Amino acid sequence: MNDFDNCPMKYAGARFFCTSPFIQTEALIWGNRVHKAGEFFLKGKNPHDNAALAPVEGYCTAMLRSGLRVEAENEIALDRNFKSVSWFSKDAWFRIKIDVIMTSFDRKHVKIYDWKTGGKIRENPDQLRLTAAALATIRPEIETYEGKFIWTKHQEVVGIAPIQRSEIAGIWQEFIAKANRMEEAWRTEIFPMKQNPLCGWCPVYDCLHNTNRKNR
Repeated sequence: MNDFDNCPMKYAGARFFCTSPFIQTEALIWGNRVHKAGEFFLKGKNPHDNAALAPVEGYCTAMLRSGLRVEAENEIALDRNFKSVSWFSKDAWFRIKIDVIMTSFDRKHVKIYDWKTGGKIRENPDQLRLTAAALATIRPEIETYEGKFIWTKHQEVVGIAPIQRSEIAGIWQEFIAKANRMEEAWRTEIFPMKQNPLCGWCPVYDCLHNTNRKNR
C-alpha cells in the first residue's frame, strides 16, 4: 500500500506487470536478521546471531521483565468480511505480522511495537494505525492501543497518540478506500507515474521522473 501511494507505476512494475525484479538488499537482509533474533529471544529461544540481537536485546529484556503477556511476530489474516482465516488461506484478503504485542493484565490495553532497522527515522503512523485496526478484529475486548516504532540503529522509540476502540471503524474506512483505489488500478491496468523523493532509486527506467533513466 505504501508503494502504491508513493508511485502507482513503480508499484505496478513490482506487483502487477512484474517487470522490476525483486532485489534482496543488504539492508533488507539485516532487517530480517534483527526481526528473527528479536523473535527468538522473546520466545525463549537462542537466536544464534549475537550481532543481530544486540540492537534489540535491551528492549526485549525490558519487555519480558514487565510481567505482561508478550507475543512476538503475531500473524493475522482476514478475509473480505474481516473474519479470521489461516495465513495461507485462498480467502485471505489482508495479512499482517505484528513484531511485538504486550497485553495488560486486564486484557483491555495493548502496546504494539515495530522494529525499524533503517538508517533514517521516518514518521508514518499508518502502519501502527492499521496494525491496531487488525488486532481489534480478533480481540474485541481491547479498549486502548498504544503503538510505537523502535528505531534500532538510533536506539530511539517514536510513538503515536493512543488509539481508542471508538476510532477503529474510521481507520478501516480510510484504508479500505485506499484498497479500493488499488483494486481499480488492477482492474483498469492504469498505474500513473507519480514523482516522489525515491525516483532516483526507482527501477522503472522508462518513467519520465526517473533521474537515472539517461544512465540506463
